[in-house]
Amino acid sequence: MAIAGNRVARAAAAGFLFLAALAVPPRRSAAQNSEVESSTRFADTLQLKTPKGASVSLRVEFKDWNVTRNAQGTELPQQGFYIAHLASGEVVTEIGGKSETRHAGDFWTMERGQRMLVRIKAPQEAAVIQTLVVGPSR
Repeated sequence: MAIAGNRVARAAAAGFLFLAALAVPPRRSAAQNSEVESSTRFADTLQLKTPKGASVSLRVEFKDWNVTRNAQGTELPQQGFYIAHLASGEVVTEIGGKSETRHAGDFWTMERGQRMLVRIKAPQEAAVIQTLVVGPSR
């Protein structure tokens, strides 16, 4: 039962961070790829307590990725483990050699070291992918 409760608590915390980040105005930055622009909505290190009282530092970062259509597709930079949400548009993602169509509102996870290629489905010209990165602080 403790494992299920822990999963529920983590899901609730991720949902809270996801919604709270939407209220923060974005900071825009140019990405390495000209077909994608990122906006950081939230980035900070959080101090959490384990059930036994130990302190754990987690780096949390919430970004919007504005992707435009191109012939080759666009690869999002690796960010470690993250949760992705397609906020608008319709895309095909290629992760680990497997292609999957994603619709606005879809969520999926990316493991550390995975690469994701994003292709915008015609006739659309752009899509917005939101990412929530959670990992150990540095």
